[in-house]
Amino acid sequence: MHPTSFLLARAAAPERVMLITDAMRAAGLGDGPSELGGQPVTVQGGKATLADGTLAGSVLTLDAALRRAAALGVPLPELSRMLSLTPARSVGLHDRGELRTGLRADLVVLNADLQVQATYVGGMAVG
Repeated sequence: MHPTSFLLARAAAPERVMLITDAMRAAGLGDGPSELGGQPVTVQGGKATLADGTLAGSVLTLDAALRRAAALGVPLPELSRMLSLTPARSVGLHDRGELRTGLRADLVVLNADLQVQATYVGGMAVG
């Protein structure tokens, strides 16, 4: 998404904006060959294409989306809501999406550069 489109959506509906991704399995693997639905795909410079140059799909990860939005000046508390509470509520999940007693403890620990350091699912470290 173009940064201007993101900022416009944020200004128009700040409580409804979510950071999501529809990344294909090549996401996070770097440049090289992959496959999507039986079709060969090449990932080069963050772009996944078919042999004829057609865009094949996304390789955007959520941590990269977070860093892009942060670079546009979105404060971390707002980014956290866009990545957790808003998406959870949009699909009717009320047992997660925020850090509160009694809720499922799914969280990601980031360093000062917004790089993933640890992941917890249901309070248990994974990965």
